[in-house]
Amino acid sequence: MATFSLKLPDDLEGKQKSLLVEKSYLAGTDGNPVPTQREFKDPILGLRQHGDEAVRAVTPWWLNSRGMIASSTATLMNREAPYPLVKELARGKLNQIRGMVAEWESRGLEITPTVRSSILGAGKKLAEVVGLAPRDARFDACSSAALESAFGAATDLIGCYCEKLIAAKQRQTPQLPTTQSFYLRKTLPNSDQEKELCRAFNGVQISVPWRLVEPEPGKFDWVKLDEMVAWGRDRGLRVGLGPVVDLNSSDLPSWFFPIAKDINKAAGVIFRYIDQVVSRVRGKVDTFLVIQGGNFTDAQMGDLDETEWLRLTFNACLRVRQSLPEMPLGVGIVQPWGELLASEHRDHNPFLFAEALSRSVDGLGSIDIEMVFGQEGRGSVPRDALEISKMLDQIAYMGTPMRLDFAPPPLGLGLTLEGRLAWVREFYELALASPIVTEVRWSETFEGERDIFPGAGLLADSNHVHGKQTGEILKFLAGLKAKYLR
Repeated sequence: MATFSLKLPDDLEGKQKSLLVEKSYLAGTDGNPVPTQREFKDPILGLRQHGDEAVRAVTPWWLNSRGMIASSTATLMNREAPYPLVKELARGKLNQIRGMVAEWESRGLEITPTVRSSILGAGKKLAEVVGLAPRDARFDACSSAALESAFGAATDLIGCYCEKLIAAKQRQTPQLPTTQSFYLRKTLPNSDQEKELCRAFNGVQISVPWRLVEPEPGKFDWVKLDEMVAWGRDRGLRVGLGPVVDLNSSDLPSWFFPIAKDINKAAGVIFRYIDQVVSRVRGKVDTFLVIQGGNFTDAQMGDLDETEWLRLTFNACLRVRQSLPEMPLGVGIVQPWGELLASEHRDHNPFLFAEALSRSVDGLGSIDIEMVFGQEGRGSVPRDALEISKMLDQIAYMGTPMRLDFAPPPLGLGLTLEGRLAWVREFYELALASPIVTEVRWSETFEGERDIFPGAGLLADSNHVHGKQTGEILKFLAGLKAKYLR
């Protein structure tokens, strides 16, 4: 057992300090969290692991207009003296940048002189910090400047990466086959919203909650599902369905939870419902997301571990495959960085859960990854584009296409409108550049339609087109569609 001590800077605000303590954890060299005990005696945060593997610390930090963002140190040694947190975060980000440069250059990607200069500048900033004693009055400010510079270099690097990969893809296919879509769950857009959405997106994902379709066991109401599928087809959009069953949300009917504690009964009920949905939408949808969230079931689902939900997900996919042999099937993974693993034992991290499904389900059409940032529960602490790219590369090794559910962090805690727009721009450009991402879906279309991700909605409600923020986002997405997509 080893404890790693991190000294927090003196100028952290109270809310930032509490969030930093709450959300910090240790991760192995593969990036996956390890069980972590936290102990805070201001200004020292102690992170303790039950083992002796090499680890690094992952903590939230705040970057000007971008708000809270997860940042990681380099590998830490067990020592008594505390590590100055911000200096170690800057060192960790710069190490990550240099590692990615080496990897991408080995694949033949040419790094521009401007990006090299940006990385060199970040290295010089860190060198200034290394030359100061931690008690120096300039130490905290120089450390923060070095970290800001490192993140700036990472942004420049990922911009270069995206530009070159998108250009290479366009040389083969001028109009990229990526789908840019939005969710419809309970509400259809009004006429003004419809125009805006159809300008910005070429696909729609229909996910009417199970509790609305089957409010009582065996009693089905198909009106909403039929209406939404017909709406998408009538407008020439690519229509995806699902998740048919979301195992970690309020979409589940209340009568299901007592059954969920018995995996055999739960499986029977889920399979029966999926069979009904398959019969209803056969020949009407282009893709089928079967189940989402099996890697993140909580206490209301009983004491069943994720291995049992993994088996259930696998069997559900086989069942759909038998009925729809040509349909591209997807299974959904939530919280891909697995922050839950730092405080709760799990047999599989999200990557292993996805890999097991990818290897087991014959002809799986996609792994659907939920990347919803800045939210409690199953949301993820925001990551920069370089960290997201690293995650996509890790999943890409499975060889299964990816579809991404996305929502940027909600405004607040330092995140400005301009910063939120930057999140959107970088994420979508990265998704277009990826050779294995086939679709990006805006996770929440109407604000307040679900309580799981407050502040993530693209539109205020069915009676308003948009405010300034949504207008800018839709304008950007419409530009991407016009420039790159079919």
